[in-house]
Amino acid sequence: MESRVDTVNHMSMPVPEGGAEVKTVPLTRSCFVSLPDAMDQEIVVEGKIWRFDFSEHLGPIWMNKDGTDKKCQCPTNPAVWVEFEKWRKEWEEVQK
Repeated sequence: MESRVDTVNHMSMPVPEGGAEVKTVPLTRSCFVSLPDAMDQEIVVEGKIWRFDFSEHLGPIWMNKDGTDKKCQCPTNPAVWVEFEKWRKEWEEVQK
């Protein structure tokens, strides 16, 4: 994904499918808008699907099935992190 910096006066945020309409927020100060490097990713651990968006700077943002952020952003099952690291290594290889 290409990164670029623009000066903007308003910002529109994408909304998950079936969500409310897009809202535009006036920006009164300088800000940095960061989008995930990989969106709508999945891994399967012990038969359970773990959904996430990934940012190289922030790591995974774990998501519910409906696209909202999970309340707990730190899975306690070590197998989740093992599978995530496999995914991350494969993703890094593709980015080269």
